[in-house]
Order: sequence, then structure tokens, then C-alpha cells
Amino acid sequence: MDYYMLFDWEKKDVGFIPQKIGFPLHMRFSRKVVNKFWGWIVACWKVLLESKKNDCIICWFDFQGILCFWLAKMSFKKRTICCVNVMLKDKKTLKNRMVSFFYRRALLSNNVKASVTSPDYGCWLNEKLGIKKDYYLVHDVYRDIYKIKTQCDEKRRVFVGGVNGRDWPFAFALAKKMKDVDFCFVLPKKIRELFASEKYDNLEIFSGVPLKEFEKRMCESSIVCLPLDSQAPSGLIVLFRAAANEKMVFITETASSREYVNDERGCCLSKSLSEWEEKIRYYLDHKDERMVCAQKLHSFLIERCNEDAFVDSLRKMILGD
Repeated sequence: MDYYMLFDWEKKDVGFIPQKIGFPLHMRFSRKVVNKFWGWIVACWKVLLESKKNDCIICWFDFQGILCFWLAKMSFKKRTICCVNVMLKDKKTLKNRMVSFFYRRALLSNNVKASVTSPDYGCWLNEKLGIKKDYYLVHDVYRDIYKIKTQCDEKRRVFVGGVNGRDWPFAFALAKKMKDVDFCFVLPKKIRELFASEKYDNLEIFSGVPLKEFEKRMCESSIVCLPLDSQAPSGLIVLFRAAANEKMVFITETASSREYVNDERGCCLSKSLSEWEEKIRYYLDHKDERMVCAQKLHSFLIERCNEDAFVDSLRKMILGD
């Protein structure tokens, strides 16, 4: 049996996986094209043609794993498919219902293995899809490369940034409620346009900024907030960047987020503006306690989400240990 690992784009920082996995692993990457969906399909088809019967295809991007399953099924090719960290959301849309159907059929197959970043999310996923699937636990990999090299002067400010799964209406409502506290939002242009008519004296808004500027504005802030609108894993990269730079994290409590953040490692909160306001005001005034929470989250990520832990968990899924 041969093992292939497929990525949804040309990743530059995954060389540690074949180095540490313990068996030959063929690394394959999707080409970056204008139509991402077409690029994903082409990459899936190529790896299916390159592999042979009973080979294993590990997909970094879970949706490509689902695509591989259906392409294999339609072309009568028998492959074992491993979907790394399923991220199916719960949206009341026709698109989500269709995608959920394809996920459900794939996950029911004995030829498909899947991992999640949180056991609670696996339970939520089974309930959503009406299935009983045993998932492997694979925490996203954390590395100290997320720590910025330049020194930033911290301001009494709250930072909210990112793309996937953000509850931006909640974030704007929070800034509106806390008019005496400075906020900094780094968000997609299309979100900025939705709120263009609203003016806030206490809010700086940026969009389309390079990563270095994103990191700088985050590190200049006292608290990093991640209000989420999805039970699926969201905001983890920003969470990792915040922890690496010793920033306390506030995050919406979801089936995924409580695996990483708890009362000791930050604030995992309900969708209550009053609760967020109370906690933010308290920790803005208590820097030492902020630092303790940030350091505990950082330690947890180093111990439980490092490269070796990630590869060990990935190996267990691939080999069925």
C-alpha cells in the first residue's frame, strides 16, 4: 500500500510531516488557479489516477477528502480516504444542506476515516448528520513561528480579526456597547462594506492588510477577541498567533473552541454582550491575570499541539491504531 497526502494549495511549511511520519508519504499539492473548486477537483483526480487499488489518500483539506471519495466511487476506484479535521458548518442554506448530504454519505463509508479537532465537535457532527461515526482526535499543529520578531507597544485596546466563522454583527454590537473602550477590527472588505454606514469613535477598521500588519495590530492590543458564528473549527490560526505573542484570548463557546480555551487559558463565553463586556473590562484592568491566562494557553499549545503530537495523531488515523 502507498500513502499520498494531498494539500489544497502549495504549502511551504509541512515538510515535517513526511520527515516524522515513519513511512513513505507522497506529498501532492493542488495548483493555485482562479477557480479554486476546479483546482481541487483536478488535484483529486490526479492523485486518484496516480494511486492504485487500496492505496490511502490523506487530505489536509477535508472537503477535498469528500471530493476524492465521490470521484473514486463514480470511477469505481477503491481507495482509503482520510479527511483531516472535518469543518462542516451548520448554516440554514440550500448549499449547506447539499454539502451535508455529500459529507454524510462519505462519512458513512468504511473506506473513509476522519478526524476532528475536538471530541465535542465530533458529537455535534454526528447529531447534525444523523450518523454514528468514530472520529480520530487531531489537534491543529502549533509552532512558535507565529511569534512576531518586532517589539510592539501594547495599547489598552481590543482586537478582532480574521475571516472564517467570525460573528461580525456581534463584534460591532460589542464595540457599540463599549464606547469608552478602543477596538481594532481587521476584516474582509465585503464585511467592511456591510457596516460602512455605521460610525464609531472608538473603532479602527482595516481590510485587505498584509499579514505583518495584521500581526502588528493584534500585538499592539491588550486582548484578542474571537466571536464565532459556527460550531466548526474557526479562528484557530488567529488563536495560535495570539498565544504565541502572549495575548489573552476571548472566544465564543462552541463544540470546537472549548477544546482549546477554558477559564484558566482565556475566556470561553456565551453569546451574551453583557458577559463579554464584563470580562473585557475586568481583564483590561488586570494585566497580570491576562498574562497568566495567555501563558497557560501557550503552554497547552506547546505540549498538546506540537508537531510531534500532530504527526502521532495523524499516524494513528492513517494506520488505524
